[in-house]
Amino acid sequence: MPEIVRPEVPDAGTSEQGCEDAWPWLHLESYLAHGAVWTVFTVALNPSAPDALKPIPLVAKFSSPKRFPMVSTETGEEWDRASISGAIYSEVLAYDLLSAFQGLIIPRSFGAWAGVDGDGKEVWVMLVERVGDEVEVKDLVRSQT
Repeated sequence: MPEIVRPEVPDAGTSEQGCEDAWPWLHLESYLAHGAVWTVFTVALNPSAPDALKPIPLVAKFSSPKRFPMVSTETGEEWDRASISGAIYSEVLAYDLLSAFQGLIIPRSFGAWAGVDGDGKEVWVMLVERVGDEVEVKDLVRSQT
């Protein structure tokens, strides 16, 4: 499981800590959706954010594996810590492996970070491009699946 995946920030500056210096420009705006693994929020940028980021609509996805086990209200499936950690790792790895398709076929990923909350629980945050509204799988017709 990766501890930290360093993002590449457009125009973050030339300092050694350009990436870390850039992210205070982000603010959670509003709750958007949730699933078995992530809770998703829209992100607003401060006016002082790099110009290259300003036209990109973003979402922040949060997950806390140590807050599981949990039973899905939709499927009744139980998710434990190992399942959640594996799902996070798989998604981060998928974005990395599909980097050539980011922004073309899949949303751009700007990285994932791990840390701890005030209770000492592991927390993951992944920042990705917002490309539209949530899609309910049950609403898809067979030809779309």
